[in-house]
Amino acid sequence: MKGKKGIVILVTAFLAIAVISSGVYAKTPITIYSSVHEDVLAAIAKEFNKRTPDVELKYFRLGTTKIIAKVNAEVKAGGIRADVVWTAEPAYFEELKQRNLITKYLSPAAKGISKLFIDPDGYYIGARILSIGLTYNTKLVKEAEAPRDWNDLLDPKWKNQITHASPLYSGSATATVTGLTQTPAYGWAYYEKLRANGCTIARSQGATQRKVAGGEYKVGIGLDYGIRKMNAKGSPIQFVYPKSGTVTWGSPIAIVKASEHKEAAQKFIDFVLSPDGQKFLISQYIVSVNPKVASPKGAPPVLDILSKALPVDWDYLIKNREKLLKRFSKTMLE
Repeated sequence: MKGKKGIVILVTAFLAIAVISSGVYAKTPITIYSSVHEDVLAAIAKEFNKRTPDVELKYFRLGTTKIIAKVNAEVKAGGIRADVVWTAEPAYFEELKQRNLITKYLSPAAKGISKLFIDPDGYYIGARILSIGLTYNTKLVKEAEAPRDWNDLLDPKWKNQITHASPLYSGSATATVTGLTQTPAYGWAYYEKLRANGCTIARSQGATQRKVAGGEYKVGIGLDYGIRKMNAKGSPIQFVYPKSGTVTWGSPIAIVKASEHKEAAQKFIDFVLSPDGQKFLISQYIVSVNPKVASPKGAPPVLDILSKALPVDWDYLIKNREKLLKRFSKTMLE
């Protein structure tokens, strides 16, 4: 009897080892809420899962404002279901920090990344560079005639041929509106003139890109990396860095305080911020937050981009988000 019992124990132990070795139960699942473009997010998840066999990354992709609404609803319902949040807008991460919803983590992989992109208290860090500038359809607009600065879009030749993403959905569009309206050379008067020149508001940055590439609109205001990626794949669309500067910032990433898998979440952040992770982002046409990692083809070095960037007052956005969105709606949509 004792011999049979010993055999059962040995077999059970052997099966447990085999299961763990096969990875069936060894993986720690983590979920990320992100506004990163779907195709890029899928590629990042695939690469991370391949490199980190003990962690399985799943993602939930929505525009920043929809993620904000989802997180708020989950907080009210008992807790955020994600382990990591990675969206377009630094002001939102400051709000998460103030609400005690994210936890401190300064990745060792952050070495070499500018302090401009690191929360002084260590709660979040920029993981990619986003720049908003101008875009045009290369089949419908000659390079010599393409807009080169923000005010060029006010030219009557672009009447009813301009598109811009909505800050009611897109966090990068919210940053755009904040940056331009807080810059004295532009302000709300710029948007009033855009409206007068027939600017149409699309739902998202992706929609803006598709509408310009498809020829529905000749020009627009858009997000750099998505446009670069479409161009590289043969779409007739080009990104332009405005002469007076882009609206540029670091897109933050942070670990949710309520996460039950913080170690696994840290591994993901370590990967994204590492030189290999940043080089992988470059392969997706995204500019790295690490100045030692070369920019993708068609993009200037990150320090050159930052030297000309328009300032974005994130504190203003934290305090005036609702007011800003209401004014945008009244100016551009009503």
